[in-house]
Amino acid sequence: MPTKSTSAGRDVGNPHSATAQNSALPPRVEETTSTRICTACGARQPLARFRRRARNSERRHHQCNPCRNRRTRLNREQKRNKGISEWATRVRRQEGIDGVIALIHLMVDRFHGLEAFAETWRSQIAAATPGSKQALDGFRTLVHLWKLVHATAEEAGETPFGQLNDEELQQVIDDLLAAEMRKSEGEQ
Repeated sequence: MPTKSTSAGRDVGNPHSATAQNSALPPRVEETTSTRICTACGARQPLARFRRRARNSERRHHQCNPCRNRRTRLNREQKRNKGISEWATRVRRQEGIDGVIALIHLMVDRFHGLEAFAETWRSQIAAATPGSKQALDGFRTLVHLWKLVHATAEEAGETPFGQLNDEELQQVIDDLLAAEMRKSEGEQ
């Protein structure tokens, strides 16, 4: 059977050609329905609950806003935990207190404050499975920090922190924080 060719070079008369096969299918319709099924939770939801892929586009993501938000939070938490784990490894490898202090300043800046950094690190250690590598690494880092601070205090002729009572230890911590605050205000 002879085939007809158009100016575009397509085989119009051949029933086995790609053009003829595609014409048998209904034309692809862009998402014009008012609902979509979320690939994460499987729920059918209104299209308005799915973010647009681009500001001026009608294309939308395949996960609904709550599922996408949950995934984003989880990714951020995993990234934060990875950063703390890498930091803890670097601290354990430090021989002297000066390198550790620099690493602590780096993390305090990254977490926008000592309290946020300490709370994130504490929650990471608490969330780790007891006996897991993550839990043991966290405690190894704490022990390494304690040894470095203890050795530094002894070298300076000060009473090691382990020999202070609670009130004396709180006073030392308050003095150190006040000194750091004055130092950071002087830098600004």
